[in-house]
Amino acid sequence: MLERASKVAIAIAALATTLVAIPAARAHADNADDSAAQQLAERHTPIVMLRTQASDCDADGEPFVPMNVDLVLDNQQVALRQVGNGDPTVMRGPGASDLANLGEGFYLDFPGDSLRPGCLYEQDSNRFNAQQPSVVYAHIVQQADRPDLLALQYWMFWYYNDWNNKH
Repeated sequence: MLERASKVAIAIAALATTLVAIPAARAHADNADDSAAQQLAERHTPIVMLRTQASDCDADGEPFVPMNVDLVLDNQQVALRQVGNGDPTVMRGPGASDLANLGEGFYLDFPGDSLRPGCLYEQDSNRFNAQQPSVVYAHIVQQADRPDLLALQYWMFWYYNDWNNKH
C-alpha cells in the first residue's frame, strides 16, 4: 500500500494538468495558447500527499485518490436522483451532458449505503481506478476587462468522502 500512495503522489504531481479547461471566451484559441495554458498549469501544479493505509479498508490512511470523473459518468451503477417524494431515480448512468445545467435538487447516488459505508466505497473506488492514473483538473479564467489578471484553479474528484471532509 505504501508503494501505491507513493505512486499516487508522483502521478498527481506529474499528471495534475492532464486536462486544462480553457474558458469559453478563449475557445477559439490556437494551439500556442493551449500550450501556454498547459505550461502555466504545470508550473503551479499542486503537490498532494496522501496518508498511506497499512492495508485495504484501514481507517487510519487515505483510501481514495483523486480520480478521473469520467469513470463514474455514463456508469450504469450510478443513479441520478431528484430530491423529494422518496428521491426518485431520474436515470441510470448519467453523463456530463445530462448533468450540465441541471440546477439544484439533484444528486448522484453511488451503489451502497453512505450512512453505513463499510468498505464498499473504497472497494468500488479501487475497482474503478484500477490501472488508472490519478487526475487533477486545472481551469484558467481571464476576465475580458482585465487581461493582466487571471485565476488558476485546480479541482480534484474523490469517489467518496465519508462525511468527515477527510480530503
